[in-house]
Amino acid sequence: MSFSQIVKEELERYIPQNKKSYMSEVLSILNNVGKVITSDNCTQISIVTENVLICKRFYGLIKSIYNESLKINIEKQKKNSKRNLYTVVLSDEKIVYDLVSKIADIKENIIDNRAYIRGSFLSVGSITDPEKEYHLEFVNAHMKNAEIIQTILKEYGILAKIINRKKDYIVYIKESEQIALLLNVIHAHNSLLKMEDIRIKKGVINNVNRAVNCETANLMKTVSASIKQANDIKKIMKANQFLNLNDGLREVASARLNNLEASLQELAETLQVSKSCINHRLRRLSEIAEGL
Repeated sequence: MSFSQIVKEELERYIPQNKKSYMSEVLSILNNVGKVITSDNCTQISIVTENVLICKRFYGLIKSIYNESLKINIEKQKKNSKRNLYTVVLSDEKIVYDLVSKIADIKENIIDNRAYIRGSFLSVGSITDPEKEYHLEFVNAHMKNAEIIQTILKEYGILAKIINRKKDYIVYIKESEQIALLLNVIHAHNSLLKMEDIRIKKGVINNVNRAVNCETANLMKTVSASIKQANDIKKIMKANQFLNLNDGLREVASARLNNLEASLQELAETLQVSKSCINHRLRRLSEIAEGL
């Protein structure tokens, strides 16, 4: 099961606090994926979706708000060999009229912003598996609907961007902290905890990798310097100048040739002198070798 589906199943089970929240979520679903159909003096509201969770959620919300027998038909048909297409038709005249009038002035009738974003994610939202990358988006057919979502998100400190993709307008978020904040806003708390667990694990792995890379880089640097120092000492020996060195330089030269993998600190501890002293003597050996 995809992470998007996990989040949506959690949202479908969430029980809003009051009827204002129910209505705001209903208006969100209708505004994003609903259609008003008028024919033969009959007005209906239709929702066509590939996700049966939206059908279940819409039916439950409508029943909770109006508390009466509903004329809702859920039809299932094959879109292709892999996906089903679900159609919800609401034909109760009074309910349809009430909802159509509210959709006409959608901004004034959104009482619960959290519920509106929750309904938007259920109907047109998706989130990438955080194990792979951080990306959450809402796909809208109309720019005005995308802007409503973007505006509401901004009220919660969530900075989403809008881009045009073919015929759709995409409201998207890529920062993990912003996505986590959104999941909290829409009450997807279990999904949020799962995402935070993944973030922590990825953070630990990244820190370990950085530490290993840093240690490897330092080791390579030490090895490269050690090889150059050994070559300088061998050059001095080949020129029969080793015995002309003072005791301190001969001591460091011998220690280096016998301990190619040792760091400056390790050489200093072996010879019981300071690290800066070792560094100074090796630099002096290098200068002598260059002079030859």
